Amino acid sequence: MKRLKAKLLSIMLSLTLLAACAPQKDSAGLKESVQQTSAPKASESSAALPAADGELVMHFIDVGQGDCIFLQTGKANMLIDSGNPEDGPEVSDYLSALGVTEINAFVGSHPHEDHLGGAATVVRSFNIDEMIMTDCVSTSFFFEKLLNSLDERNVTVNEPPVGGVRNVGDMRVEFLAPLELGGDMNNNSIIMRVTFGEISAMFTGDAEEPAERELLSENVNLKSDILKVGHHGSRYSSSNEFLHAVSPKIAVIQSGIGNSYGHPHAEALSRLSDCGAKVYRCDEQGTIVLKTDGKTITRGKPAAVTEGAASQSAYVANTRSMKFHIPSCRGLPEIKNRKYYDKRADAVADGYSPCGICKP
Repeated sequence: MKRLKAKLLSIMLSLTLLAACAPQKDSAGLKESVQQTSAPKASESSAALPAADGELVMHFIDVGQGDCIFLQTGKANMLIDSGNPEDGPEVSDYLSALGVTEINAFVGSHPHEDHLGGAATVVRSFNIDEMIMTDCVSTSFFFEKLLNSLDERNVTVNEPPVGGVRNVGDMRVEFLAPLELGGDMNNNSIIMRVTFGEISAMFTGDAEEPAERELLSENVNLKSDILKVGHHGSRYSSSNEFLHAVSPKIAVIQSGIGNSYGHPHAEALSRLSDCGAKVYRCDEQGTIVLKTDGKTITRGKPAAVTEGAASQSAYVANTRSMKFHIPSCRGLPEIKNRKYYDKRADAVADGYSPCGICKP
């Protein structure tokens, strides 16, 4: 939607906006005690990647404390979130290993750094048919970079058709939420139910109990075989009532090892256990891959990633600004303006000066 993109870009470039949504409540920042549990094992498929015709492969890419899910069939694909800023190159490498050159739909669940931080890198690395995100904006630098990249690549930006259904290739996508933008950005997350054949999967962003209650009040069909657990397994997500309605066979939690929030919380894990779901955790098992032929679900293997030059080199130089950075710097240039160095002295000898942000 050109109107939405123009609105967001003008707001950010003016640098005068107030956030359309109030800062998230401190539930995300509460340290929660962790109960370490071993995720149940499942049969593992040796089938080759990428996805073949007649199958859907879901990659819950391990980006530490963040979300990134890639859905791929033989006909189309969809990316949901992209992790933190430093995850952008790794996400791009992973998608490249699957043979991806084009992303049919890129869904940004909500504008928090651990969900859309890596999006600018992804947008600059692939052809994006459509970006889907709400009218909720952020004043953070990562979001400004995303908007700039969308503008540079002339990507179509649309709001989610909440209450409606879209087909992305042979995936049926129901947009269930947000029903109404409110003050808490987590509960403004896009919630989707994706169906392939007889198998459905629910993707919830960082939604917690308030969003779950609102969705339950709509009396829509929430039953899903697979649940991407809300807010990294926070204590305040995955209520008993919501889990009863979804009735997942498999639950996937994306959280980082030893994260400061205590995700996933013992209470959330207990509720998931009580509802009978098999729990898979990226903090314990790395990238989780699930495959379905539309009738059954099996485990798959992660893509064999060949790291890009940015991951292998000690320094990344910007050929336009003549600054050089460490690979994890939030100020990295777009890929076409990068030059790589193994030694600091070589970058300095070529006329590059150190970045003032990462101070390499």
